[in-house]
Amino acid sequence: MIGTPVHARKDPRLPDVPAVANNLRDLAAVFTDPQLGGFDARHCAVAPHGAGVELLGDLLMEAAEEAEDLLLIYFAGHGLTDRRGQLHLALCDTRWDRLAFTALPYETVRGVCLDSNARNRVVIVDSCFSGRATGTALGGAGDQLANRLEVEGTYILTSAHANSTALSLPGEPHTAFTGRLLNLLRDGVPEAGPVLAMGEIYRRLHTRLKAEGLPAPQQRGTATADQLALVRNRSAAVSSALPKEIRDGLRSRFANIRLGAVNELATWLPHADRRQAAAARSALQPLADDDNPSVAATAGALLAKVSVSPPKQKRTTDKVVEFFRRTDGQIVRGVVTKLTARRAFVRLEEGVEGQIRFHELAERPIEIPEQVVKVGEEIFVKVIGIDLDRHRIWLSRKQANAGLTGDAEGDLYDPALYGMAATYDAEGDFVYPEGFDPEASEWLEGYDTQREAWEQQHAEMRARYEAHQRYVAAVRKDEKPQAAGAG
Repeated sequence: MIGTPVHARKDPRLPDVPAVANNLRDLAAVFTDPQLGGFDARHCAVAPHGAGVELLGDLLMEAAEEAEDLLLIYFAGHGLTDRRGQLHLALCDTRWDRLAFTALPYETVRGVCLDSNARNRVVIVDSCFSGRATGTALGGAGDQLANRLEVEGTYILTSAHANSTALSLPGEPHTAFTGRLLNLLRDGVPEAGPVLAMGEIYRRLHTRLKAEGLPAPQQRGTATADQLALVRNRSAAVSSALPKEIRDGLRSRFANIRLGAVNELATWLPHADRRQAAAARSALQPLADDDNPSVAATAGALLAKVSVSPPKQKRTTDKVVEFFRRTDGQIVRGVVTKLTARRAFVRLEEGVEGQIRFHELAERPIEIPEQVVKVGEEIFVKVIGIDLDRHRIWLSRKQANAGLTGDAEGDLYDPALYGMAATYDAEGDFVYPEGFDPEASEWLEGYDTQREAWEQQHAEMRARYEAHQRYVAAVRKDEKPQAAGAG
C-alpha cells in the first residue's frame, strides 16, 4: 500500500493531501480485520512516508515474489502524465519536470504484476488520470501471456477516467473514492452474498459516486477476475440471520431506535445458534463507532463482554525470534530451500527459515540467484537482521564470505562469529571464563570441568570455521573461470 499525503518540494501544482494518510491506515485496518479481509497483518505492507522509487521498487518486488494467492497494490496520491501521456504516481520527492526519475511509472507497477506468480492480482489507483491504468490490461504481447493472465486473474480498479481528476472533499477524512470504498467494505451489501467480489464492489461504487456527482470509477479485468472476493460481506450475515425489524432498527437515522436495536442484540450474543450469535457480533461492530455516544458506548460494551479466544501464536514464531537472539551477527549453516527471481530462502534449523535478498547473495555482480546457489545446497550465511512484524530473519551470503580466501590457517579466526560465547563488561573489556588466568594464559588448578567445557565448545566452533573456509575455497575456485571468461 503506497500513498503520498505530503510533498517535500512544496510545488503549488502538487498540493499536500493529508487524507491519503487516513486512506492507508483505515484500508489496512479493513484488510487485516478478522471479520472482513482477514489478511495476516505481516502480509499487509504500508510503504513508509518519504519512500523513493528505489525503496518502493524493493517493496513491490518483495511483495510480488512472496504472494502466492493474491497480490494487491494500492496507491493514493497525485497522478501525473508525461509528454507521451504515460501515467506516473507522485511520491514525496517528485519533481514535475523530472517524472521519469522522481515518480513511480505505472508501467513499473504493471511489470511487477506481470512478473508475479500470484494466482490473482489487483491494482487499485486513487489518483488523477488513474483511468489511464486501465488503458492496457495487465498483459503483454502474445496470446500465451494473455491466456495465462485470464486463467490466473488480474483486475484494475481506478478512481477516475483517463482524462479526469480524483477528488479530496473538504471536511472528509478520506479522499472521495477511497472513503466510499471504505464505507462499502465496512458496511457490506445486504442483498449480496457472503463475500464482496471486485465486480460487485465496482458496481456499487460506480452507483454511489455517480449519484453524488463525483468522478465515476473505472475497471478492467481479465476473464473471471471480477469474481475475485476481496472481503467478507458483513451485511450478508446480518441479512440472513437477524429479523428484519432489528436490521431496520440498526439502520435507522434516529439514535434512539438504533439504541433499542443494539439493546435487543444483547440477547442474541449468547445465542446457542453460533450463526445467529456471529450475526449479532457483526451487526454490533460498525455501531461501536456510531456518531451517537450512547449507541457507540452500548455497542462497545456488549462487544467487550463477548469472550473471543485470541489466536494461538505459532510455535515457529517463538523459534524464529529465539534463533535470532542466539545467532545475531554470527555465521551459520543452512540449506537452500527455494529460489525466486530476487531472493533465496534458507532453512537454518527445524522450523526456522531465513531469506537472502538479491544484493546480499554474492560479492560479484550476478543476474539471477542460480548463478551462485542452488536448491538443496548447504551454504554459510551471516545473520544480519530480523523483521519482527513478519518474523523473518535476514541473511547475507556476501557478508559471510567477505574477506575470506578459503585458507583456514592464513585468515583471521574469530570464534565469536561462529557461536563461541563472548561476554564483555561495562567498559567493553572481554570477560574471560571462570578459572582462566589471562596474564599467565593458563587455567588455574581445580577448574578442570570449566576448561574441558570451554575446549569442547572451542573445538566445535573451530570445526565450523574450517568447514566455512572449505566452502569459501570452493566458491573462489568456481569464480576464477568466470572471471577469466569475463576478461
